[in-house]
Amino acid sequence: FVDALLFSETEKYFTNWISTPTSEAVLNSVTFFDFRAVYGEANLLDWLKDFTLSMAKDNKIFLGYLANMAIKNTPPIGFLKTFVVEKSGEHKDQLNLKIKGLAPLIDIVRLFALEKGLKETSTIERIQSLRDKHTIIKEYADELLHAFECILLLRIQNQFELMKEGKDINNFINPDNLSNLEKRIAKETFQLISKIQDLIIERYKAMIW
Repeated sequence: FVDALLFSETEKYFTNWISTPTSEAVLNSVTFFDFRAVYGEANLLDWLKDFTLSMAKDNKIFLGYLANMAIKNTPPIGFLKTFVVEKSGEHKDQLNLKIKGLAPLIDIVRLFALEKGLKETSTIERIQSLRDKHTIIKEYADELLHAFECILLLRIQNQFELMKEGKDINNFINPDNLSNLEKRIAKETFQLISKIQDLIIERYKAMIW
């Protein structure tokens, strides 16, 4: 009874978030679109996923909000293919791998997955599932997988070094500390993100603000 009652309330929240989207509602909903079952009636989760995904894939306004979220965090790369770093403050001369690298990749892939109503929740699973279902992913699937794994690895390596030095763990990295190969891979990754964000802008141009 408790599970069913909670499920009913969750269904109401999703219905409101998707049918009358706002920036706050979209922020709330994207977290729940990545949920997994950890305890209780898994069949309720499956039903809720089917219900919410069917609503989302057919709601162009809601998808437009997601598109705006996917292009919000622009990658830290300049016109001359130079890294754009923090100009001042605690993280001067550094860039945020999570906000400027991982987050836009995750948001881009989530948008495309919801366009197709896919149930997968991890970024890698979504890319694999979208290979034959989405025109953009079909063209860039391998590059997206490589980009996601490389940025994730750079982040883990950087955090491991911070931990060894007894420093606070964060997502910032100084590109000057990267090898030439790592710099090249990072630049190619950021350029890929920028390219796909441009495709999203063209795809949703009537809804971009």
